[in-house]
Amino acid sequence: MTATAEVEGIKTKLEFEKKGDVLVSKSPLPKGDAYNVVVQVKKDPTAKPQNFRIKYETHIRGECRPQENSCTCHE
Repeated sequence: MTATAEVEGIKTKLEFEKKGDVLVSKSPLPKGDAYNVVVQVKKDPTAKPQNFRIKYETHIRGECRPQENSCTCHE
């Protein structure tokens, strides 16, 4: 598995280590509030990779309720 986080046009490769049955990032995400994350996964070393693109936003907009959940309002 590989992952890249992009914030404000700067791409950062994320590295992971296995802890028990899960993978944990070796370092925090780069500074920023809105990320485009691309995760690439292979079922086995010879398989074709699958890409998953995720938009991850950490900021909370004032009008979103409830704030602890995903935003359902429209900008």
